[in-house]
Amino acid sequence: MASVRRRILASTGVLLVLVIAGFAWALSHESSCEPAPGPAAGLPTMKAVVRRCYGPPDVLAVEDIEKPVPTQGRVLIRVRAASINPAD
Repeated sequence: MASVRRRILASTGVLLVLVIAGFAWALSHESSCEPAPGPAAGLPTMKAVVRRCYGPPDVLAVEDIEKPVPTQGRVLIRVRAASINPAD
């Protein structure tokens, strides 16, 4: 009975180490950002904050993108101002 308990604890420990190593690798992995494709000529554009790859806030960029066209049951909202401060 004790040997079965040791095997279960050992396999649980190994599994835990693998899960922690996987999370550490995923959090530290940084891929290169691909260049942004330009909007098609003649279509209306808008400014947007985009994220092309995983990473810190430095990967956010303000770009001109194609203005989306709302479909049935959807709306397009114009944001005039935004804040990241929870007090605002």
